[in-house]
Amino acid sequence: MIAEKVAYLRNNGQIGATLTTLTKGITDKLRGGHLTPHSEYRVAICVLKGVLDASGLAKGVDSFFRDDLFVQDGHGALSYLSVSETAVEQDAIYKLSARIAIDTMRAYAVPDARDDMEMSYAFSQKRQLPIVLAPRGQKLYDTYLLGSTGLALLGRPTRPPQAASTSSGDAFLYAYAYSLLAWLVTHAVTAAVGDDVFIPVLRFHTTHEADAEEGDALSAALGKVMAHLLGQRHLTSSQGLSLASTLTGYQIQNARSSLYATLPKRFAGRLDAIRGAVDLDRCAILAVSSRACDSLAGDEGNRVLTIAGESIGLVRLDTGDVAVQRLRRFTGTYPARDVPTKPTAILDEVAWLYGRGYRHILYIAASPYKTTLHLADAQVDDELFFMSGSILGQMREGKAGLTVYPVFFDTYPVVEFTGGKAPSRNGRSLYVQDTRELMTLMRDPAKQIAVFLNLFTGKTVRSKGDTLYNGVMSYATARNMHPEIVDNAAIDRGLIYDDPTKDALMLYLTLLHFARYEADGDEIVLKLNPYGDIIGDDSVGKHALLPHFARKRSFNLLAFLGYVEQILARKEG
Repeated sequence: MIAEKVAYLRNNGQIGATLTTLTKGITDKLRGGHLTPHSEYRVAICVLKGVLDASGLAKGVDSFFRDDLFVQDGHGALSYLSVSETAVEQDAIYKLSARIAIDTMRAYAVPDARDDMEMSYAFSQKRQLPIVLAPRGQKLYDTYLLGSTGLALLGRPTRPPQAASTSSGDAFLYAYAYSLLAWLVTHAVTAAVGDDVFIPVLRFHTTHEADAEEGDALSAALGKVMAHLLGQRHLTSSQGLSLASTLTGYQIQNARSSLYATLPKRFAGRLDAIRGAVDLDRCAILAVSSRACDSLAGDEGNRVLTIAGESIGLVRLDTGDVAVQRLRRFTGTYPARDVPTKPTAILDEVAWLYGRGYRHILYIAASPYKTTLHLADAQVDDELFFMSGSILGQMREGKAGLTVYPVFFDTYPVVEFTGGKAPSRNGRSLYVQDTRELMTLMRDPAKQIAVFLNLFTGKTVRSKGDTLYNGVMSYATARNMHPEIVDNAAIDRGLIYDDPTKDALMLYLTLLHFARYEADGDEIVLKLNPYGDIIGDDSVGKHALLPHFARKRSFNLLAFLGYVEQILARKEG
């Protein structure tokens, strides 16, 4: 049995050696440059009996499962899953049949297909109000902040001495009180300076991210939540720095790049695709996601969800250049049963964009209950969540000329074949628009999901000097979705078929990735996921979930402070 084999390897100290050998074999195979033919494997994914807590049966329904399943964002559950041939494990309590397909995707550089553009900051606001969350102590101030003016300094939160753990009542009450006080002070200060100010939130942590202790986790959550809520009225950003080791010039440079990534950019160069499109002088990108808020055991019917989102504007200027800027952020908390039909925050944002002249909106949504790209049951309206027919229909209601393009995305790693030579470090990025081969690889018999754009980042992920992989962002849309509600012909024209509208939209998407660029040595490359603050493991929604003293529950800091902000706004008129 799988469990016995794993136990044997663990007891004999062989897991590390086995993983090292397996990793080396896969790496050597990939670097060899041999193209792997299409192959499929039928497997059984089994849930092992070890997930159950035998002593918990007498404690109530909420205690059936082991506590360690819920550590490391649920990754603890992986210890109790097995993937094997179709034979069922004897100690399995559940089996799921699956098919694993392995394909080689090929992309070749085309000679003389290089596009050069100039990017510059288009930031006219002169006033800034940095907010710093830092440990108490004069040394950090003398080293990094001496001589700075206009700072709003907030002491970094620490766990109270009497709190035994992050899930204790004392620790929770401390986080609750500290976050509330910090937001009340921040609200008062920022309200006094007005809207026309840039507010970066800089966090100093005492540990590395992977080893984050309680104070650092709360600081990260609070910094991201504050930046998001302030982003409803101000241009904001959030960035963390670790003081566990001496900061290098390279680390400081990268932190600055990330901290100022949200500043408006301006692109000049070969932008013929946008000039050739009719009625596409401006395009908006709307990214949204949600996270579950607090709920009680046995009361899932009253569960609520907190929505977080941002809107980004791309505008062709009279000079022919393109301006890229984040317009604002938004949030709202609603009963879970209402979100697939009437998420007010999202609908209000679409109406706000329409009132400012945006007639083309790339609508990028992620649901916590679905993978972002592989929606095999795209016809099931309720399960499409933010892409439901009800929501898309309400977006367009009463808005003549508006086209909303539903977009899903996914990222995946690729290995660059170099014929045995060292991979290039020239910061190049690849743009792949013709994706007929990739559509075939999706192997979707109903052809409901169509990949329309892939972006290859030139930044290579490395470990101890070894090249591992590059990242690809893959965009897809659902075809023939919600007939008579969605203008599917307009969506196909803008995302699928060869058309000036598609050329313009693809360029707008690509410019966003460059506007939120990453550094790779002395070069810059496109950002693999420009929606990371909203969607994904580093999003505000993910960081906003703090340990609650109630067993196996989380406290949603974004929902709490968002509600506080609503009360303050009502009182201010």
